[in-house]
Amino acid sequence: MDISIAVEQAKTIEELLPIAEQAHAGLSCWSGKYAEVKGYEGFLDIDKLADRAMRLSKRPKSSSPEISQHITRIYNEGDRLYKMSCFITKIFLFIHQEFLDIFCCGCIKRDDIVNKRAQWEGRHEMNGGMIY
Repeated sequence: MDISIAVEQAKTIEELLPIAEQAHAGLSCWSGKYAEVKGYEGFLDIDKLADRAMRLSKRPKSSSPEISQHITRIYNEGDRLYKMSCFITKIFLFIHQEFLDIFCCGCIKRDDIVNKRAQWEGRHEMNGGMIY
């Protein structure tokens, strides 16, 4: 099954937790920081995983401090990979992250994509490390 489909089909945090537990960060010049999970096809933008966890955490009976720890770990792995990457990769990632709205001609709200990590970290810290 494709990882994107699996994440979107998760109905609770508890269903999303095994995916987050097994996810590891990757880095691509063209798609930025992503998560991949053994047993699933493809890869997923880390922000999409965090966004799904945030949306699911708003539902009743859907909470887990572990998911918060795993998504933070994945973000940190992506940061570590970025720091170890070559100069050209860093240039492409900068273009990908900072000028996405220009390339999309305004068809996507920049805040929806670029600031997902800031939303995650702000919510994570406000709740003492837990996202619910």
